[in-house]
Amino acid sequence: MKKKTIIISSIVLVLLIIIISVFLLFKKNDGKLYLSDEFYGNGVFSEINANNINKYSNKTYLLFTYNNYCNFQIPCDKIFQTFAKDNNIELLSISYAEYKNTKFVKEVKYAPSVIIISNNKVVAYLDAEKDSDLEYYQNVDAFKSWVETYVYLQK
Repeated sequence: MKKKTIIISSIVLVLLIIIISVFLLFKKNDGKLYLSDEFYGNGVFSEINANNINKYSNKTYLLFTYNNYCNFQIPCDKIFQTFAKDNNIELLSISYAEYKNTKFVKEVKYAPSVIIISNNKVVAYLDAEKDSDLEYYQNVDAFKSWVETYVYLQK
């Protein structure tokens, strides 16, 4: 009887170890990125142009592209500036006239938009043509929630 209990306990223990190992092996990370270090801690907009965007090619950053006019009830640049300040995150900012001269215009065709870029690739962006993205342009908390889907706001 004692031998049978030891065998059953051993089988249960082995199964438990296998289940935990499989769970840990296949557990997916949340897919979030950290911004490059230089984008934490200052909460500002930094204006860039198409010529100097290449210096960020191996970085992870947020890029705000804008038109010189805005149809939103609350100008979205105010929303994004408030987000940057409140979360101590730097956003790069580029006019659409300059943005058209970057490689990213092939994927993100309209402005305004905020684009999450990592190692010179678009990870995610707000689509100015999608009604479902409208709230992110008009509400700081909604925008923050969208960013947090992809990016850690603190190191």
